[in-house]
Amino acid sequence: MSCRSMLRKLDQKGHIELPAPLHKGNRKRRIPDISHSCESIETDLHAIQPINLLTLHRRGIEDNLFHCLMDRYHYLGCKGHVGEHMKYYAVDNQERPLAFLLFGSAAWKTAPRDQFSLMYP
Repeated sequence: MSCRSMLRKLDQKGHIELPAPLHKGNRKRRIPDISHSCESIETDLHAIQPINLLTLHRRGIEDNLFHCLMDRYHYLGCKGHVGEHMKYYAVDNQERPLAFLLFGSAAWKTAPRDQFSLMYP
């Protein structure tokens, strides 16, 4: 994100010339509805071990399931991810998904949050 921002500034100042963008921005990704089990797993942790943590690298069935579950169950829904991020999912010994994790890059504009926290410690 920071490299793209720097390249755009260099282009605006006339130091380099970037090609025209391929997409207009504000693209909407259609989130498919993936059927998935909603059954509770009621057992002790030992019974479902080993638990494996896997990385989501590319689009595919796990990535589609990730977006489906985020959109359906997360209180903010799923509107896509901004900036650099890493996605993981945890599965039990029967390959049942247990959790999906998303770690995003740090927020850029935190001054209002920081000022608020200084006023109300």
